[in-house]
Order: sequence, then structure tokens, then C-alpha cells
Amino acid sequence: MEPASMPSAREDKDHGTEDITAKTPHVEDEEVEEQGLEDLNAFRRFWIENMSPFFGSLEETTGPDLGPMRYTDSGPPRCGIPYSAVEIFSLKVSELKGEKGGLQWPLRVFGLVAVRDSRDHRRNILFQRSKDNCQVLTAEDSSLVLTGPSRAIALIDPPEFEVELRAIGARPSEEKLLCGVCFDISNRSSHKFGQVQTCTESGKRCTIELKFSQLGDPLEATIEVRLFEGSSDFRGRFFAHTEYMGEEDNVVLLDSTDRRVAVESDGRIILSRRVVLVEEGAKLVLGVKAWQSGDGKGAVEYAMEFPARLHSRSNGFLNVGLCEMSVSVAWSVLC
Repeated sequence: MEPASMPSAREDKDHGTEDITAKTPHVEDEEVEEQGLEDLNAFRRFWIENMSPFFGSLEETTGPDLGPMRYTDSGPPRCGIPYSAVEIFSLKVSELKGEKGGLQWPLRVFGLVAVRDSRDHRRNILFQRSKDNCQVLTAEDSSLVLTGPSRAIALIDPPEFEVELRAIGARPSEEKLLCGVCFDISNRSSHKFGQVQTCTESGKRCTIELKFSQLGDPLEATIEVRLFEGSSDFRGRFFAHTEYMGEEDNVVLLDSTDRRVAVESDGRIILSRRVVLVEEGAKLVLGVKAWQSGDGKGAVEYAMEFPARLHSRSNGFLNVGLCEMSVSVAWSVLC
């Protein structure tokens, strides 16, 4: 028995709208809440009924058997078929609605953003925060701090994005549904491959903007950065860039803003993201901007290039004066 095909996020509304997420006290009127989650709950109900027997519970995340670096050491499989994939640049909250109803900038946001693809159908987490660890969004900076994907998002069937974001109200006990939507990337026109695109979806009280690229048969680069020598007392912004991103876009691997960069006892720097897609024959640029003072003065920037490889690892160093960091890029094909 095979799992049922995933429904479009805009279809299958006849499966009911029962809210399967945990109810929280002091939430806004339940009827209004249900209306905001109607499409998302229909998708989740379908998933439970048709996918759960094959892939576990709704909350299951993508497994290590499909994780990054699958063919780093072994090289490409003899009979593997490469597949296209999606690179995610950012997810932004915009066009805040209902400001007179109590939602105003800045917003204290928590919740979930995940994507499911036909390689696994389990959640590949892009953003997940609890109420106690919310992110503050402002009108000037309303992009979510992404912590994924943990592996490349396959573009075999259209990937499904699952978004449920909430905002804390004027009092900590209050919360309002900000956005509860499910949508897919269904435009797979070949002439748009390798271009940066933006998809917008309207939620209960805001619009979300997803910036992404579709790539044909790219390579997967998994990045690790370690403090090699020097001070660990610095702030930093780490990024990845390659030609298809154009001049303006990067994949932000870590932006510590005014906080110190987190370093493990073994020297490993904890990146928010570490998986990037690179086209075969291209070069991956890894860069860092580092500073010690909270105001960012005296920042030092450094970047280096790594030619794409089908497998194995590329190594190098990032030297920002106050410290030197070793970099390892593990390459793998997507099959």
C-alpha cells in the first residue's frame, strides 16, 4: 500500500477544520481562531489520515537517513538519479493587518515553519520557537531567524510549507494568531530555475514573504566552522554566497547581532544554518563579519572561495584578526 498523494494546500477543504494543535488558555475567540487555521487544519487532518501510517506522527521531523553528507565519503552512487532542489533565503512577515486590534510593531513571535517534500514527507524545520523563546520582529527587520532546512529540500513534487505563527499580546498571557497557512511551490518553469523568486501568502493578520530559488540537480554543501585560535569574545555574521544568488542575496548562516557568538567546548561555532545548495562547476563563497563592541565598530570582514566538488571535503581558514576560524565544507550529490 502506497501513501496517498499530498493535496494542494488550496484543495481538500472538505476534510474538516478540527484544530489538532494544542489549545492555549487566554487565546483569542475560538471561532476567529478556527477561521484563521481552516486551510492549515485541513492539510494536517489529511496528513494524519493518509501519511501518518507511513511516516509517523504529524510532528515527526525528517530522519538522519536522508540527512546531509549522504555521499560525502562514498561519492555519487552508481544508479542514483539526481534531483532538483529549493534554496531558502528568507521568510519575512509583512503587511501587518489589524493593528487597531492590538497587533503593532514590534511583534513577539513564536510558532512553527516547516516544509515537507516527497523524499520524506516529514517536517523539515525552518523555524520553531516556543512562547518563552519568542523572536522580536520590528517594522524595519521582520525576517524570521531560520534554523533550517536541515537537509536539501527536494523539488520532485511541489514542497508543502506549513506555517503557524503567533504573536504575544500586550500582556504575556495574551496571544493572537498571526499566520496559519499551508502552501506549495508549484511553479516549476525551467526558465525560472537559478533565479531568486518571492512567494507571498496572506495569513490571518499579516502577509508572509518567502524568498527562494529552484535549482536543477545542485550539489549540497554542509558547512562547519570552528574557532582555531584567538579570542572567542566577538559578535559575528556568517554568510554563504554563490553566483545564482546575484549581488544582493546571501544565505545567512548565523547573525549574532549584539550577542557573543556561541562556541562549543570543542571550538565548534553554533551556526543557525549550515546546508547550502551550489550548482555544479560554481564556487561557494563563505564570509564572516566580526566585531567585539556592541555597536559594531571596528568590524573586520573576510571571505574565501571553495570550488564545488561532487564529494569529499574542502577546508580553509577565516582570519578576522582577533581570531582565526577553520572551515570545512562537506560536499554531496543529491540522489
